[in-house]
Amino acid sequence: MRLALDTDVVVAALRSPSGASRRLIELLRAGRVSAVATVGMMMEYEAVLAREEQLAATGLSLSELGSFLDGLAALMIPVEPHFLWRRERPSISSSM
Repeated sequence: MRLALDTDVVVAALRSPSGASRRLIELLRAGRVSAVATVGMMMEYEAVLAREEQLAATGLSLSELGSFLDGLAALMIPVEPHFLWRRERPSISSSM
Protein backbone atom coordinates (compact mmCIF):
# COMPACT_ATOMS: atom_id res chain seq x y z
CA MET A 1 0.00 0.00 0.00
CA ARG A 2 1.29 3.49 -0.86
CA LEU A 3 0.20 6.43 1.29
CA ALA A 4 0.32 10.20 1.05
CA LEU A 5 0.29 11.49 4.61
CA ASP A 6 -1.63 14.69 5.13
CA THR A 7 -0.07 17.15 7.55
CA ASP A 8 -2.73 16.51 10.18
CA VAL A 9 -1.76 12.83 10.21
CA VAL A 10 1.90 13.65 10.88
CA VAL A 11 0.91 16.15 13.59
CA ALA A 12 -1.41 13.62 15.25
CA ALA A 13 1.30 10.95 15.11
CA LEU A 14 3.63 13.15 17.13
CA ARG A 15 0.98 14.31 19.56
CA SER A 16 -0.67 10.97 20.32
CA PRO A 17 1.62 7.98 20.96
CA SER A 18 -1.27 5.51 20.95
CA GLY A 19 -3.31 6.85 18.03
CA ALA A 20 -3.96 5.53 14.55
CA SER A 21 -1.73 8.18 12.98
CA ARG A 22 1.23 7.00 15.08
CA ARG A 23 0.48 3.45 13.92
CA LEU A 24 0.78 4.56 10.29
CA ILE A 25 4.23 6.02 11.00
CA GLU A 26 5.24 2.79 12.75
CA LEU A 27 4.07 0.75 9.75
CA LEU A 28 6.07 3.04 7.48
CA ARG A 29 9.20 2.61 9.61
CA ALA A 30 8.71 -1.17 9.59
CA GLY A 31 8.41 -1.22 5.79
CA ARG A 32 4.87 -2.60 5.88
CA VAL A 33 3.52 0.39 3.94
CA SER A 34 5.20 2.95 1.72
CA ALA A 35 4.52 6.66 1.50
CA VAL A 36 5.07 9.36 -1.07
CA ALA A 37 5.80 13.03 -0.51
CA THR A 38 6.52 16.13 -2.53
CA VAL A 39 8.95 18.82 -1.49
CA GLY A 40 5.92 21.00 -0.76
CA MET A 41 4.46 18.39 1.59
CA MET A 42 7.71 18.15 3.53
CA MET A 43 7.89 21.93 3.78
CA GLU A 44 4.33 22.04 5.09
CA TYR A 45 5.10 19.36 7.70
CA GLU A 46 8.02 21.48 8.90
CA ALA A 47 6.12 24.78 8.86
CA VAL A 48 3.22 23.39 10.90
CA LEU A 49 5.25 21.28 13.33
CA ALA A 50 7.68 24.13 14.04
CA ARG A 51 4.89 26.33 15.39
CA GLU A 52 5.33 27.16 19.03
CA GLU A 53 2.10 25.44 20.09
CA GLN A 54 3.03 22.26 18.23
CA LEU A 55 6.50 22.13 19.75
CA ALA A 56 4.95 22.57 23.19
CA ALA A 57 2.38 19.82 22.55
CA THR A 58 4.92 17.34 21.19
CA GLY A 59 7.70 18.21 23.62
CA LEU A 60 10.22 18.37 20.77
CA SER A 61 12.95 20.95 20.32
CA LEU A 62 13.58 22.39 16.87
CA SER A 63 16.65 20.18 16.61
CA GLU A 64 14.66 17.06 17.51
CA LEU A 65 11.94 18.06 15.06
CA GLY A 66 14.58 18.41 12.34
CA SER A 67 15.87 14.92 13.10
CA PHE A 68 12.34 13.50 12.98
CA LEU A 69 11.63 15.16 9.64
CA ASP A 70 14.97 14.00 8.21
CA GLY A 71 14.10 10.45 9.21
CA LEU A 72 10.61 10.75 7.81
CA ALA A 73 11.94 12.13 4.52
CA ALA A 74 14.35 9.19 4.28
CA LEU A 75 11.38 6.81 4.43
CA MET A 76 9.34 8.64 1.80
CA ILE A 77 9.32 8.03 -1.94
CA PRO A 78 9.83 11.44 -3.55
CA VAL A 79 7.27 12.39 -6.17
CA GLU A 80 6.59 15.48 -8.24
CA PRO A 81 3.07 16.86 -8.44
CA HIS A 82 1.34 16.84 -11.79
CA PHE A 83 -1.68 18.99 -12.36
CA LEU A 84 -4.36 18.50 -14.96
CA TRP A 85 -5.96 21.84 -15.66
CA ARG A 86 -9.40 22.05 -17.18
CA ARG A 87 -9.88 24.32 -20.10
CA GLU A 88 -11.66 27.46 -19.01
CA ARG A 89 -15.17 27.60 -20.34
CA PRO A 90 -16.72 30.88 -21.36
CA SER A 91 -19.23 32.15 -18.84
CA ILE A 92 -22.88 32.34 -19.75
CA SER A 93 -22.89 36.12 -19.38
CA SER A 94 -20.05 36.59 -21.89
CA SER A 95 -21.91 34.70 -24.59
CA MET A 96 -24.98 36.88 -24.45
